Amino acid sequence: MEERREQAAEVLELPELEPGMLLEVLSSKNQLIFVGKLQDVMGDTLEITDEAGFMLPYIEFNTVVKLRGFHDSQAVILEGTIGGNSSAFWRVENLRCLKPAERRQFFRQNAGIPVKAICLNEVFGKERPG
Repeated sequence: MEERREQAAEVLELPELEPGMLLEVLSSKNQLIFVGKLQDVMGDTLEITDEAGFMLPYIEFNTVVKLRGFHDSQAVILEGTIGGNSSAFWRVENLRCLKPAERRQFFRQNAGIPVKAICLNEVFGKERPG
């Protein structure tokens, strides 16, 4: 199922990223690792630190991560691989911008649930029991 979602995502041009932006750093399975602060952008590579200044967890070289944030009021989803890293920063390389094929599904709620409604006046009469 994850593969189908990845295939359904189209790759877009990288947005203009600005130092100081907050980005959620996620595993390839969309599990939150930490909330980071963008420090530097160099082409398709960026450096990110922990937003609160905490030490970052150890991560293996070439691990795929996703970065999620907002730019110009639009959701941005990036994917890249871990390059150089330490407990102070992670360098994410080979960035590409992903756009889910269908994002509205996250905001929809099933409202077509069949229910039986009755008028309380029929049950209790015109006055409520006191």
